[in-house]
Amino acid sequence: MPQHETQRSLAASLLQLQHYERLIRELAAQNRFARFVVNTYAPALLSTLLLPIIPNDGRLVHLSSAAQAHVDVDAIEGKRRLNDMKAYAQSELALTMWSQDFAVHHPDGPMSVAVNPGDLLATKMVREGFGTAGNDLQRC
Repeated sequence: MPQHETQRSLAASLLQLQHYERLIRELAAQNRFARFVVNTYAPALLSTLLLPIIPNDGRLVHLSSAAQAHVDVDAIEGKRRLNDMKAYAQSELALTMWSQDFAVHHPDGPMSVAVNPGDLLATKMVREGFGTAGNDLQRC
């Protein structure tokens, strides 16, 4: 695809993303847990919107985590609240599953993978969820 067409397609995708940003905010406001919306819906949506300009030999690399847990559909539907760690773990598994499903449905590309960066950063969630201080970003 010529560069000017790629730029036009990217601009159109970003305009669409502004529309969907409102949807993501609405989902978070409707008792959907914010971590799931941010960690799963947003990357899947962005990947889908950018798909027209990603070449078949391109790659979608989603950062996931080793902290994964079965997805609670009632929580996604807003019927049950989850603590931050459970919401995070479920969102990471959902993103990994979405990435794998995307790959199955796009066998000719682009390649889609979810990877675990393998480090725990020094955050409140890491301290509370894993009982460890985590690593300083500068040391990663």
